[in-house]
Amino acid sequence: MPRVDALEKVTGQARYATDLSMVDMLYGRVLRSPHPHARILNIDVSRAKGLAGVKAVITGQDVPPIRYGRRLKDQTIMARDKVCFIGDRVAAVAAISPDIAEEALSLIKVDYEILPALLDPLEAMQSDTLLIHEALETYDGFPGRGAGGNICFYNDIRKGDVDQGFREADIVFEDTFTTHVVHQGYMEPHAVVAHFDDSDKAIVWVSTQGVFAFQSALAELLDMPPDRIRVISPHVGGAFGGKGFLVDEPVCVWLARQAGQPVKMAMSREEDFLSTYPRHATIIYLKTGVTRQGLLVAKQARVIFDTGASACFKPGIIPFGYAKVGGPYRIPHVRIEAFCVYTNKIPCGHVRAPGDPQVAFASESQMDIIADRLGMDPLEFRLRNAVEEGDVSPTGEVWRDVACKETLLAVAQQAGWDKRKRERNRGWGLACSQRNTGKGRAEAQLVMDEKGGIRLFTGAVDLGTGSSTILAQIAAEEVGLTAGDLTVISADTGRTPYDQGSGASRITYITGMAVKRAAADLRRQLLEQAADRLGVNASHLEIRDGQIRVKSSPEETIPLAEMSGPLVGRGSFSSSTPSSTIAAQITEVEVDPDTGSVEVRRIVAAQDVGFAINPSAVEGQIEGGVAQGVGYALWEAEVFEEGKMINPTLSDYGMPTAMDLPAIETVVVETCPGDGPFGAKAVAEPPTVPTAPAIANAVYDAVGVRIKDLPLTPEKVYRALKEKAASTPVGEIEP
Repeated sequence: MPRVDALEKVTGQARYATDLSMVDMLYGRVLRSPHPHARILNIDVSRAKGLAGVKAVITGQDVPPIRYGRRLKDQTIMARDKVCFIGDRVAAVAAISPDIAEEALSLIKVDYEILPALLDPLEAMQSDTLLIHEALETYDGFPGRGAGGNICFYNDIRKGDVDQGFREADIVFEDTFTTHVVHQGYMEPHAVVAHFDDSDKAIVWVSTQGVFAFQSALAELLDMPPDRIRVISPHVGGAFGGKGFLVDEPVCVWLARQAGQPVKMAMSREEDFLSTYPRHATIIYLKTGVTRQGLLVAKQARVIFDTGASACFKPGIIPFGYAKVGGPYRIPHVRIEAFCVYTNKIPCGHVRAPGDPQVAFASESQMDIIADRLGMDPLEFRLRNAVEEGDVSPTGEVWRDVACKETLLAVAQQAGWDKRKRERNRGWGLACSQRNTGKGRAEAQLVMDEKGGIRLFTGAVDLGTGSSTILAQIAAEEVGLTAGDLTVISADTGRTPYDQGSGASRITYITGMAVKRAAADLRRQLLEQAADRLGVNASHLEIRDGQIRVKSSPEETIPLAEMSGPLVGRGSFSSSTPSSTIAAQITEVEVDPDTGSVEVRRIVAAQDVGFAINPSAVEGQIEGGVAQGVGYALWEAEVFEEGKMINPTLSDYGMPTAMDLPAIETVVVETCPGDGPFGAKAVAEPPTVPTAPAIANAVYDAVGVRIKDLPLTPEKVYRALKEKAASTPVGEIEP
């Protein structure tokens, strides 16, 4: 079905945070550090305060020295003693116009003592004298156990005996892969409007992924009870993980408090690039042992995440994707070491499937390296090692509701893998990945008023994914209505029930189950009320087309509009043991050996979704994920020089448009239901994960060069081809 918000979006009626305006509203701007690492010696704001039209000026000395974060509390509202990356917040102003606010920033004088900058995570790991966070071990949430210095997180996962596994292996492979920093690429930059009403209650309209998480974090920073802060999310123009945490929003609230007037802050695109939280760059070392028969027996991994100047708001400090480095494969002996390392660069945070694309690029590239050495077909090699129901993951979790082989076979059949032809400079690549449906808690209410109108109240934010439509479909199906009979009220801490937030592909599963239960509760009340009026048992009734009717006598009906309201159906749901979702992709590429450029001609993407509640929405999510994966593989990259991003515009960054993308064919696999509503599983995050390794594998198949460093730029491919040609003996015929 069409999205419930489609009409207001295409007609321009939908309101986003930057569209909001209030009487006497001011405009906030932030002064950011031009240095990657420096001590703040003095800040002179006197000229800015004296500028006509300026209503508030704040520095780190004007706000509480509270450190905050989701688990490791290593950030402050504004820099106080030193700055740790180019873009760090130093001062902020609120003025009657954006131009005056910008002029006020230019009048602020900051004296810095430049400090040496750590820009390489390997160097940062070794340094015991130059520290980005000198007091790290005193921070709330400091994990200990291997952390310290410039390492803010360390974990060592073991399964079996990896040394024994390598002794059992016939061949051992060792490879190192590196990945780069990329932005989420949402259409709408960060924006917020903050206001204190006459009762000193804070009201904040913000582009966010979770209004309740935002409320909780803001309450801590303002030292206010959460019920004194109302957070509302208007329409959101995309997030992909990038709006699940605080950026400049606390500054906006403090400016509003100091000025006594509403304040709006909306980032420019360049500002968003320079100061928000992109995907981590990584260094991944893999050592894998296999038998001559093609069975994986041991894997050792060392995964280093460059987190930049803070750990941001990651629930485990580090993206848990490192635990997926083994892929969806049976491996009896595993050891995975993971490091999260501070550097003087932009802090990195959550991006669609945090950590997964990085490790999938490494592990799935090496899977093809191994298959090639063994002389095995890449598909056969994966099928031989694919996980099955009941297998144990490297982290000790039991694989549940897993359809790895089914998804691999589905993508191979759709793509015609067995019928592929060998053509010069053209190649095929395959990759596979696994991701769990997100955990969490949600509540929902379904309210029928006195006139028979039904409203669904949910705290979940629709980020542009169509989640409100999915939730309306679930409620309507359970009650016995059509989704068009419902009005969805969402993402307002003052009106809607609790929801953990839109992220980790959890909404259909977690919030959907809460909605389903709320709908079942309302349906029960309606049928019980109708049973009294019709003189039959409630089990003999059903709801169809806005009518409650007797199953055996369809002519005996009561219109829903005649039922006595108001009625409230309530539901809640939480889970910590979600199902597994498998994504597999096959790409066809053509490489120009004269330039090294890679053209992706076709992508077939299969995904195990359990049950597709809205098939067109599922296909759209898969296509969007593939598009992001193509950008990650080939073009998108935040380029840094001395810690500064030098391409902070969409024209220079390299995000693909529809004109740059190949034909994308989706295969929706529904052979293995999950434990979400009607058997649904996660959809949103998995499709972006296997794209880059599938393309890298196809490039190798096309021209025989293995690129282990993302993105696969023409320069890298061209240089690899030149090196290959130089090492090819005279007279030997290249494929």
